[in-house]
Amino acid sequence: MSRKKMSVPMQVLALRLTAEEKARLQQIADERRVTLSWVLREAARLYAEDAGRWIDEHKKERGNDGLAPSA
Repeated sequence: MSRKKMSVPMQVLALRLTAEEKARLQQIADERRVTLSWVLREAARLYAEDAGRWIDEHKKERGNDGLAPSA
């Protein structure tokens, strides 16, 4: 008997977009045959990865948390 993977409930996040921004994201979703929700989650994932790398690089340069200048 195979065990099905249990799904994890999604969290709700509010995001304000202009009509043009939403239309562009919907266009991307339509071209790739995915949902707008998937495009938004993927964009957030990529942004978080990039931000994490940027913070890590600046930690090394500044010798602190990477967000604020050293005192």
